[in-house]
Amino acid sequence: MKLTGKSKEEFLKQFYGELPVNETMLNALILEFFDTRGHIGEETIIQILINELIANRSILEATNSAIEKANEIFNLNNK
Repeated sequence: MKLTGKSKEEFLKQFYGELPVNETMLNALILEFFDTRGHIGEETIIQILINELIANRSILEATNSAIEKANEIFNLNNK
């Protein structure tokens, strides 16, 4: 699981049950989770993802990086 701390706890509450084993599907759920939270600090998950797409070569790299950043920000804001 890419999430840690409070974000992982909240994610599992929202998407309980069996999680997809496919990384693309799991990423979609994680992005949806952060998107439903609205702003993550000063940014939204969509803004983070767009910034990462501009800076990276592949959608998977950008998605993983955006999830890591959103996870970090969410955990800092929800201690």
